[in-house]
Amino acid sequence: MHKVCLLFYLYLAWFWFHFCFQGRIHTVRKSSSKLIFYDVHGEMTKLQVMADARSYQSPDLFAEDVSRIRRGDIVGCVGYPCKTKKGELSIRPEKMELLSPCLHMLPHQHFGLKDKVSFFMTTVYPLFLAVL
Repeated sequence: MHKVCLLFYLYLAWFWFHFCFQGRIHTVRKSSSKLIFYDVHGEMTKLQVMADARSYQSPDLFAEDVSRIRRGDIVGCVGYPCKTKKGELSIRPEKMELLSPCLHMLPHQHFGLKDKVSFFMTTVYPLFLAVL
């Protein structure tokens, strides 16, 4: 019985523990109009934010905040930890605030130079020849 009470209190402490953080949004994935996933990077950490209209302060405020927040913006969030259906640790925000908009779009992570040999031949190899 004692273990059950202890686990229950730990669960309540985990569920009701609110915290604030800020970071830059790197990816935005829309599951529906009322559920949006953000990957927020900041202070050498990455957090997944699961913005849901039901857990937000009000549905109107949710729609307004989501329409303003874009990829590359710096946002501040107030929320509590949760798990998604797949078991990933996420943050469910009660309020998100746009701290600084992104004026120059960030490059996508999956775009870039795919062929490492061509990168080596065009940048590093001519430097070796110039030194010799």
